[in-house]
Amino acid sequence: MNAARQQTQAQTERADKGSNKPDWMRLLNHALTQPGTLSAAYRLFHHYSAGNVTLLAEEAILRNETLAPVASYAGWKKLGYQVKRGSRAWAMVMPVTIHARRDEEDDDKSEPGSDTKTIFILRNNWFTLHQVEAGPDAQPLQEPTTPEWSLDRACAALNIAQIAFDSPNGNMQGYACAQGIAINPLARFPVKTAAHELAHVLLGHIGDAGIVEHENMDGAYKEVEAESVAHIVAAMLGLDEEALSSSRAYIQGWLGSSDVNAQEFAKRSAARIFRVANQILKVGTENSSDE
Repeated sequence: MNAARQQTQAQTERADKGSNKPDWMRLLNHALTQPGTLSAAYRLFHHYSAGNVTLLAEEAILRNETLAPVASYAGWKKLGYQVKRGSRAWAMVMPVTIHARRDEEDDDKSEPGSDTKTIFILRNNWFTLHQVEAGPDAQPLQEPTTPEWSLDRACAALNIAQIAFDSPNGNMQGYACAQGIAINPLARFPVKTAAHELAHVLLGHIGDAGIVEHENMDGAYKEVEAESVAHIVAAMLGLDEEALSSSRAYIQGWLGSSDVNAQEFAKRSAARIFRVANQILKVGTENSSDE
């Protein structure tokens, strides 16, 4: 067993012993280093969140199993399938609403008393097709397909304008500003570029001057965040390795100009990167949900 697999297994074992919080740092590392698994996972699980798609892809590697449709115990039963005895459930992240107590310190700054807040925890509630047996009334499963993503649909849902690209710099792939986003008509990877520029807006990167600032270390950090979002979106939509390799090189280049290392970056930004990637994927596809 290699070092990476041992580390992942150790983290999973710790989770089994009581930790129920998602490790966003580890998931971001998986998304950036093993993007080939995300396209197949998104094809099967696009109705789940980007974080949960990554969780399932990672777990399949850890278990040395091929990806297959998943559902809860009740979900399989409704479809006419029975979970095999002894099957080990798969984990996904679920939102849980809790009440804030008066004597508790609340990181979300909610008022004491009856206020509530939402936290995200891991729950082992799902089983794959490999773990079930079809009953006499089992319903046929739909053939999985990758949903079509549309920039027009995403921008309309997010109320972000698409403006004409008017930069004299032909090497610039696109930009985001207070007026909206602009994509170079000759952009090498237009979908990835669009996700990158949308991420700048959704991550709050537009400065007081109405543009994304690149003149300081903070600007470098913003580029790493936006391109990490774009990489996840591109990987899940099945863009080719040339696009993903270019994305990783871009991330490494800007990270080298930032004032934080890769581990600190992941610690600070992984959760919000997944949140924005999920938002971009969701609003750009039809009939999407968020589980």
